[in-house]
This record gives sequence, C-alpha cells and structure tokens, in this order.
Amino acid sequence: MKKKNQKIDNLKSDSKHPILELFFDIARLKSLYRQGWLRKGVSEREAESVAEHSFGVAMLAMVIAEEYFPEMDLNKVMKMSVLHDIAESRAGDYTPHDDISKDEKRKHQKDSAYEVLQQFPNPKKYITLWQEFFDQETKEAKLVRQVDKLEMALQADLYKRLGYEDLDEFYDYCNDLIDMPEVKEIISMLRKTQ
Repeated sequence: MKKKNQKIDNLKSDSKHPILELFFDIARLKSLYRQGWLRKGVSEREAESVAEHSFGVAMLAMVIAEEYFPEMDLNKVMKMSVLHDIAESRAGDYTPHDDISKDEKRKHQKDSAYEVLQQFPNPKKYITLWQEFFDQETKEAKLVRQVDKLEMALQADLYKRLGYEDLDEFYDYCNDLIDMPEVKEIISMLRKTQ
C-alpha cells in the first residue's frame, strides 16, 4: 500500500492512554492513499487519503440523512460514517483488483477494526456500531454504505474534471451498488453533467 508518509505507520504513543493511541490510528488514515485512484494513475499529490474519503462520506451522509431520511438516527449515521473505514488504519485499503478473496478481506477488516476499536474508551459501544455497519442490517448502515459508494463516484468525477481518464469503471461500479432511490437520483444527475 502506498502511503503519503510511511514513517507514520511505525509511530506509537509513549503513553497507553486510549485517546493518544487513537490519534496514531487516525494519523495512519490521513496518510494512506486510496489505492484505486493510484492504480488508475491519479498522482500521489492529488490522491485522496482514506481520512479524506471518510470526511466526504460523513459530510454527504449528514446532509442526505437530514434532507431525505429525517426518521433515521442521525447520530448513528454520523458515527458510522466516521468509523466505516477505521479498519484500514491496520488492514490497508483493498481494491477489487487485489489478490485476496472476499471472505479473507472481510475477516481481515473485521479483525483490524476490532483491534483498533478495542483501544477506545468503552470499546464495546464502538465495536457494536462498527459491526452494525459491517453487517448492513439497519437502514442507517445501508445509507452509509450507499453514501460511501456515492462519494467514490463523485471523487471519480472530480478526477475526470482534473484531466484523469479511464475512470468510468468507478462510476459503473458505484452505480450498480446504489439502490436507494434518493441516492440513485444523485448519482444519475452526476452522469448527466459529464
């Protein structure tokens, strides 16, 4: 996995305070490039990090939940959005092109997420929330997954506008996975503006 700053991977807090340990995991997300963009030729200077992606998901999920799904638990949507890729601070950012089975990837992500979340103060509530997202059985979890894919399609569009080519596979992949009509409408509008 390409990192913006590989030195960060080896840093740890000298303290065992859980908030200080958490910061170093967050720092790893800020320095981990999204691998799919690099694979398609996006320069390291312009490549989105996992933390930047998570921020985009959180912002979009907040607005979409409030505007289209006021019955949803916004607090849960926001927390899931922020936590959804926490495993990548340890597991790395896999793409569909990596040589790993879906089951292996899921196990590695789950183990990594639990490892990171176990250091949180009161870890059980965070593990439960992340597991809810992972299992995709609630409306909030499903919305966050849909917005996760929407953000990827929007980022691909941004890169196309910056002159990068051959990114339609990201739009197609995301479009195939998005099925909530409200989110589908947004991604459909994106295609019309290209």
